[in-house]
Amino acid sequence: MPVPPGRSVHFTLLFTGLPQHCVLFDLVEEIPDPGGFHATSILRNGMDVYRVEL
Repeated sequence: MPVPPGRSVHFTLLFTGLPQHCVLFDLVEEIPDPGGFHATSILRNGMDVYRVEL
């Protein structure tokens, strides 16, 4: 979904749980179009629930 500059979009992503030894992870949107998001070095927490602002 294209997001124009200056606009916000909120959504929820669900994934399989991370392995217990994982401490940091990256969230990368690999798409064939320009503009995919990339959040790096997200620190894992005990609830495995994350809010990422891009």
